Amino acid sequence: MGLKCTLGLIACLNYNGTMIDEPDAFVITVYCNEIEGLPANTFLMNSSYNPGYWKADELERLGLNFKWKPKAKVSEYQLGRFREVEIKRACREFILKVENPRMWKNLK
Repeated sequence: MGLKCTLGLIACLNYNGTMIDEPDAFVITVYCNEIEGLPANTFLMNSSYNPGYWKADELERLGLNFKWKPKAKVSEYQLGRFREVEIKRACREFILKVENPRMWKNLK
């Protein structure tokens, strides 16, 4: 990713000091839009319906920065709520950067 950005071969987003290539930025944006309406319990791995958890896992792998758990020990409900708020906040911040042309390198 970094070398392609440096050589100008691909458009990359400057995100918190790292470069995310355009295809990954697109996927992050899609996943962020998909989780926007999901409730807190879907962000727990042990939930019977957990698309929020799996999308969050993929978002982290693609480079989105967020916290998985609070510093203090919390209940399962509170953990799900924390993740919901934290991941959706990170997504909103990411999308604002995606929409800002000054955050991109090699954007055509």
